[in-house]
Amino acid sequence: MKLFTILAGLAIANVATAQGVSIVAPAENATLTPGYNVSVSVTRLDSSMPVTEIGIAIGLQHCTSTCAAAASALGSIFYSGSYNPQYGPGNPDAPTQDFSVTVPSGFQKGVALLTVAHASLVGDGPFFFTEIANVTVDVA
Repeated sequence: MKLFTILAGLAIANVATAQGVSIVAPAENATLTPGYNVSVSVTRLDSSMPVTEIGIAIGLQHCTSTCAAAASALGSIFYSGSYNPQYGPGNPDAPTQDFSVTVPSGFQKGVALLTVAHASLVGDGPFFFTEIANVTVDVA
């Protein structure tokens, strides 16, 4: 019975990982300018299972000597709402949604963490799935 429980847990973890999201843009170490728009592209990594999207939040937090754990602080929230990724000419392999957000004009310069918090319902059950994806950027 313990083996079945362990295997079931691993299967759910693998499915959940496959249903995750990735920040396609901006790229790691990209430069963002306060007061200007930036396009944040969020791609769903795998859509082989039924997924009902709940939504995402996009935030930016300034890092001091190190960045705080994204799960504990999202920073300035750019967007909070629906997530409806689609296949398209620029993204034939994975459904993606682009969000145009503005870096606050008073945002502190230096290293920052751009974070996407994602929630969805996955599978036929379904089960509740949450995750956080992030990239490090430079605010100049």
